Amino acid sequence: MPAEDELWYPSVDDILLLHGDIVSEDDEASTGVTDPDRIGFAIDYVDGDEAISENGS
Repeated sequence: MPAEDELWYPSVDDILLLHGDIVSEDDEASTGVTDPDRIGFAIDYVDGDEAISENGS
């Protein structure tokens, strides 16, 4: 677990678990994940963007 002032990015598995919890509680939620690779891409994109912002580049 990161220190309190550090950012934490969920893994693909974390997001899929959260999605599963939401789907189990909401009958109208979409049950399928179209492309899990896109979740990883989004996490990497946000993580990289934050690193750039922190460096002031």
